[in-house]
Amino acid sequence: MATITRQGTLELRTKNEGSKSEGQYAILLTDEGAEFTLYRAGNMPMDDPFFAPYDGRIVEVVGVEEDPYFRVEEIKPCDHI
Repeated sequence: MATITRQGTLELRTKNEGSKSEGQYAILLTDEGAEFTLYRAGNMPMDDPFFAPYDGRIVEVVGVEEDPYFRVEEIKPCDHI
């Protein structure tokens, strides 16, 4: 799959309450209304502390789209917007 760049607001959300997969998930909300669950290769998509510093921030992510997931290879804040 091809590497692409997406931009949007990263939001940490609690999902799957009451199940084994309950936890905080990093969600990317794009201006176009798309929503992707972010994860890093080799890591579970929930409770990854890597995404915590970006909560509530506009970010640019580079990686592979696997709808509804997005495998993040690089992330950077877009504070200049």
